[in-house]
Amino acid sequence: MSVNPTYNPLNRRAIKFTEDVGRFKFVGYDGKKTGDGELAAGVTEHSFNNGDDGSVITAGTALMMIKAQLTAGTLLKSDLAGDAIAAVQTGDFVLAVLPQDVSANTLAEIELAKFKL
Repeated sequence: MSVNPTYNPLNRRAIKFTEDVGRFKFVGYDGKKTGDGELAAGVTEHSFNNGDDGSVITAGTALMMIKAQLTAGTLLKSDLAGDAIAAVQTGDFVLAVLPQDVSANTLAEIELAKFKL
């Protein structure tokens, strides 16, 4: 399926980055990429360097690189690098839902939603 990489961020939050963070990453309230199953403040739209003041998308939709083939409705969490992967374990923070089927290594729109499995 072809994905149209458009998105509609509804809210942003200011973040002081405490490490270098690339585009399309889940970021914690501490300004670092989130770890496996951790809670995120939001998703980056741009790359930031350690010490930068910036922002993350906290509500609405955002773009993320999806590295595995996934189906619409898949719940997403952060992996150790702040990337979006399928959330499957009790205790994980679900950070988003995938609104469409995607193939591996696709820049795709995600719908932000935060809750714990």
